Amino acid sequence: ELWDGSYYHLRDASLIADAEAAATRLIKKSSNSRLPWVILAALSISAVFSTGTLVSLTKLSSAFIAWYLSLLDATPLLTKCVTGGLIALTGDYGAQWFEWKSKQASKESDNMPRYKIRRGIARFLECLLISSPLMHYGYDLFETLVPTVGGGSALYRSVAALTHVLA
Repeated sequence: ELWDGSYYHLRDASLIADAEAAATRLIKKSSNSRLPWVILAALSISAVFSTGTLVSLTKLSSAFIAWYLSLLDATPLLTKCVTGGLIALTGDYGAQWFEWKSKQASKESDNMPRYKIRRGIARFLECLLISSPLMHYGYDLFETLVPTVGGGSALYRSVAALTHVLA
């Protein structure tokens, strides 16, 4: 076995060899591909995980979702603000990486970039303090003006939900 743990368990040595060979092929192919080689390798290796691992990961993800939903019930505004800030921080990191890859492709820069911390913190704080609270109260206002839950036909509820998304 490659790993000896409750979450990481491969069935036998032949599957490990197959996964390593597939990952090597994908890494070689991905040098010309747009998908990062890490994703491709992870997908090929994940094919040989046992079903027990998948069940454990499913239980772990359901426990995380239950915990997150309980936080939304207890403190909805704070939970949405922190979640929005973390998503913004992650998105900004990805945007900075994409900018670097674009410059690298056009041969403007060959060296590794430095993460612009001030920009990341600015995005995090903007979502934490401005965007997320506005969306929280804005969607509450939309729900009072055009309710998606309760009376009305299915068509009305669908149009109401679409109005919330497009607004």
